[in-house]
Amino acid sequence: MHSVHDGLSIVVPIRPDRSDCLSAILEEINCSPANNGVIPFGKSNTTLFASGVIVPEQPYGDEKLPSNFMFFTSFSGPLSDHVSEIINVAHHGLCRIFQHCYNFPDYCFRNPEMLRRFLIKYN
Repeated sequence: MHSVHDGLSIVVPIRPDRSDCLSAILEEINCSPANNGVIPFGKSNTTLFASGVIVPEQPYGDEKLPSNFMFFTSFSGPLSDHVSEIINVAHHGLCRIFQHCYNFPDYCFRNPEMLRRFLIKYN
């Protein structure tokens, strides 16, 4: 096992009216974090901790900040190995989550490499 610990932090604005759908997916994960149909973290050898948070839309001065989805993991090993592993474990589940966010290309469902690029871009 690799002894270096690091963190993955992804913050992406949520599309309008998609927070409830995303929240339902996060609840599904929360019911059984190690063994669920979205991201079964129990199958990930590199993940030490994971969290998904929805920050609701909020005022900031005269403007409104959009809702954001924040996805964090603490992991052991190189970032590239961790991202590869979570994609291998939960490619479709990650797409189900991030499809509710801006700039998520639908072709990520068909192409794991494009999903990797999306995750790294927002890290």
